[in-house]
Amino acid sequence: MSFKTFHKNLVVNCQMITFPDQVMEVLEYDDFYVIMTDYHQSSTNENVYGIDPNGFILWQISTFKHSIENKEVEDLFFNPYTSIEKLNSRHVKLIDFNNQSIIIEAYSGCLSADK
Repeated sequence: MSFKTFHKNLVVNCQMITFPDQVMEVLEYDDFYVIMTDYHQSSTNENVYGIDPNGFILWQISTFKHSIENKEVEDLFFNPYTSIEKLNSRHVKLIDFNNQSIIIEAYSGCLSADK
């Protein structure tokens, strides 16, 4: 598979996808991509997406509850993801603006049940 990025665009196999913010990072899997858009100027806290090899957005990360000082917070006013890390062929680690991390399934964007 091949991809190119420029500004708010990702081109996958000649299909262009435009995001609300600049594409910052792309993780490549065998037949799939996980991308993160800019967090400095982010227009959303849900700035991680799953892209198939035909250039379609399969999922956008959901809002997850975060724990800060033992209190669950659903909506933090500014809490986009600042880092994504490919852990293996199935999992991605996301770290948000408050340095909280979660592990998701790369192909679904769902929280991982694996520890």
